[in-house]
Amino acid sequence: MTIYKHIRDGEIIDSRDTTDELLISKMVVKGWLPYIDIKPPYNLDTQYLIHETVIGEESVIETYTINDYSSEELDSRLSAEQETILNQINEDVNTYINTYYDIGTQQSFTAIYIKYNTPELKTYLDPVWDWIQSIMTYYYGKKQDITNAEDISTLKIITWDFTTFDATKPDVSLQALMSLLT
Repeated sequence: MTIYKHIRDGEIIDSRDTTDELLISKMVVKGWLPYIDIKPPYNLDTQYLIHETVIGEESVIETYTINDYSSEELDSRLSAEQETILNQINEDVNTYINTYYDIGTQQSFTAIYIKYNTPELKTYLDPVWDWIQSIMTYYYGKKQDITNAEDISTLKIITWDFTTFDATKPDVSLQALMSLLT
């Protein structure tokens, strides 16, 4: 598909995509010119493009200038991206844990653990605490990686996968815990 721009008095007044050769020949007669827009390769993390539309005799061309972000702009972009990613990993860790043990269940476990304080209950519940602790250790390590990232390229390669903890999730339920209390 080729894009054409309608030019009148040196200004672009319309745009159209077409592959119809007959239509193109009629459009060119009426002041339509082919539009050329080829962006140069650049590093999206450290550079940005400024463009200018040049209306020539035979075509309309987008010309680009590659500019580097200033160190202040890079720092600001990094901070904003870090904040976004930190919010995402925080949401992900909470969603992951709450999928298995919702807030109410967690509070019930904690209350029972404190109130009854028996070796049998601790033996039953300790695997949950250990599991959550291992998840949180992983989470805080990833969070530190995000905070320590020195540039956006480094930040982009930081990933996490809480489902790796699925295999170690203890078989503990509030219903089973309640039966231990009777």
